[in-house]
Amino acid sequence: MVAFSTTLALPYQTCGDRPCDAPDVWCDFVARFEELAVDLDQDIARITPAIPAARLKRETSITVLAGSSRTLIPFEVVDFDTDQMTDLDRSAYFITPRRNGFYHIVGNITLTGGGAAGQLVSFGVMRAATSVASDDEFRSPGAGGYYLRSMTMGTWTGMTGSHQGWGIAILPNSVDAVILEADVSVYWASDRTDNS
Repeated sequence: MVAFSTTLALPYQTCGDRPCDAPDVWCDFVARFEELAVDLDQDIARITPAIPAARLKRETSITVLAGSSRTLIPFEVVDFDTDQMTDLDRSAYFITPRRNGFYHIVGNITLTGGGAAGQLVSFGVMRAATSVASDDEFRSPGAGGYYLRSMTMGTWTGMTGSHQGWGIAILPNSVDAVILEADVSVYWASDRTDNS
């Protein structure tokens, strides 16, 4: 005789049954259990949020001309993205968060150029094409390659004209530079949006 558990309605044989009295009971039990397990997995995935984080990378070289305006770095590869913050077809320049909050932003760049040592290079994190989030100035070590990093914290409360996400830009003030590699990473830190 087949009985059912009271909580989950799983089928089972009672102790007086012989194994051949209900041969499909075990299959019914497993099928029902798997159905419940899939539902549970989906519920857990829905209520356990991924921490928003993303990184865009540029792996091919690009020449940036010296001048008086910053050049945004176009990215080619999504290294990782836990919250659908990147879309290279929409923007190859910015990581655009979907969740409001406080974020940690890191930009890295490896470049060559600079001629004589001491040439001024500005490098920083951007909120939009003309909106600077952090701006660091460096003196080049001269000919050869060097590595720069810029970091900042920022609040995201939605896209505006002056805040399209976060990217990086460079301004070699007096000598052209060749960027060998670049990346920008955005990490969610808190739901707070008041910078305190």
